[in-house]
Amino acid sequence: MPLVVISATVCVLFMLFLAVDIQKILGGRKYEISPEDYVYAALMLFVDIYEIFIHMLDFYRDD
Repeated sequence: MPLVVISATVCVLFMLFLAVDIQKILGGRKYEISPEDYVYAALMLFVDIYEIFIHMLDFYRDD
């Protein structure tokens, strides 16, 4: 049970990170990513989505 709570909390946290990173990519705010930093932007999105997926798999883990 505690693993599910921790995984859910981490999923929500990385979903917030994903929203912030998408906002940085779209620009128009205080912090934005320049078009030349496309590799950094793609890596940020990949890591956020990867972490969300991995922690969602923890919901179905047999312990």
